[in-house]
Amino acid sequence: MKVPAHWKNALLPIALLMASTSGSSTLLAADAEDLTLEKIMADPDWIGNAPESPFWGVDSETVYYRQKLPGTAERALYRQALSAEKGGDQPIRISDDQLQNTDTANKVHSPDGKLGAYAYGGDIFLKEHDSGEIRQLTRSHEQESSPMFIGNNRVAWRVANSFRAIDLESGLIMDLLDVRAEEDPDDDKSENGYVDTQQERLFDYVRKQEADRKQAKSREQEKLDAASYDAPRPWYLGSKVNINSLKLSPNGRWAILGTVPKLSAAEEARRDSMPRFVTDDGYVEAADVRALVGTRQPVNESLYLLDLDSHEKFELATDNLTDIKKDPMYLFRKKAAQAKGERYKADNQPRPVAIFQWNANGGIEWSDDGSRVAIMLYSDDNKDRWIAGVDFDDKELTTLHHQQDEAWINDWRYNDFGFLPDNETLWYLSEEDGFSHLYLKPGNGRDRQLTRGRFTVSDVTVSEDGNTLYFKANQKHPGIYEIYRLALPDGKPEALTNLGGVNDY
Repeated sequence: MKVPAHWKNALLPIALLMASTSGSSTLLAADAEDLTLEKIMADPDWIGNAPESPFWGVDSETVYYRQKLPGTAERALYRQALSAEKGGDQPIRISDDQLQNTDTANKVHSPDGKLGAYAYGGDIFLKEHDSGEIRQLTRSHEQESSPMFIGNNRVAWRVANSFRAIDLESGLIMDLLDVRAEEDPDDDKSENGYVDTQQERLFDYVRKQEADRKQAKSREQEKLDAASYDAPRPWYLGSKVNINSLKLSPNGRWAILGTVPKLSAAEEARRDSMPRFVTDDGYVEAADVRALVGTRQPVNESLYLLDLDSHEKFELATDNLTDIKKDPMYLFRKKAAQAKGERYKADNQPRPVAIFQWNANGGIEWSDDGSRVAIMLYSDDNKDRWIAGVDFDDKELTTLHHQQDEAWINDWRYNDFGFLPDNETLWYLSEEDGFSHLYLKPGNGRDRQLTRGRFTVSDVTVSEDGNTLYFKANQKHPGIYEIYRLALPDGKPEALTNLGGVNDY
């Protein structure tokens, strides 16, 4: 099928622009005459492969980006220096054997800014910024991820549902947190049977052996607890739950844990089956997919605060969250029941909630010093969103912000939130006035709206000193997204770009 003639004038400038910026292919004017829908939909290489996912190098004089290689789905990493002195004439492709020694977009930095840590290939690496020296901290078959600094001299990382750390001065590797969804092997909850009871009743020897075992075990545990060099005990949660969320505080003192009930065999069997017709061997394959709409049981995540110093676990009940027991669909359900001649009785039980994990922070954001935490929660019916804090004294959740919509809370965009470097002030995006805008909540003070108007704000970045917010907004026109900055505390949005179209940064 040929492209309609009136499309060609629109397609050609777009194709030429994308090809010229990517540097990977050239589209001649004559090629537009041969464009077919089959060609357009088959492979985007004819357009040209634009740079993707750019990020700054640590030296602030280099930009890295990924680019699709022609004829394959593989992406390669490129480095582009900004000056000729740094070799900025042409981008340089990073070879595979140099990837582990190259800056990454997900690198974390020590509080003093001298060190960076990142994960590559399931291992953890450390880079000294001044010298550029790179040190591999782990080499194992485990998948190590999510590096973080605890002070300037300790690097922690996650392995499955545990956290470990290394002291950079001594080289000592230590366990910080080990959470297991299994029964505690030392917790004997089984009731003695008849024979066991008779044996203990009739034979003093059996009773004495058992008493000696318990005393020796207790004494051994006391020695371990008293020893400063012993690793912390694992946290056993039982075998009826799955670990859904886990976030360690930057000071290594606390952790937020979220668990969900493990699905029963009947619930697992309720999943739908979807046939796959295009297969390697030509036979139809059946793939298990999500349950049919309306048949899935609501997900209710149980939240806990873990005190790593005292090895205590505190449940964070959601009962006190604003309007958690209010049904946003009450009037609709009541009218529907009346239409059928029935009487509707409201269910005042707390609605199921879960941590919103689609953000880069996984729905949990700690302040830099670990003194505060914010947790984004969504109701299972998508009518409510909460940003909750934790009262560490009373071990309970507090509502920092609440947003409700009878239709649907946006669970795709406009959910950015975090703390300013002062460790007190929460910033967040909310659509409560009909558009996504920026808000500040200073400590225990009142919320303050920073941007207003018939436009949306997204993709927020906080400057290192906490005095400026950068973001993307379509203030000029619904289809034009420029980059803005806003000086705190009372600045107004200032456009940094005037490029037209949809821009990112």
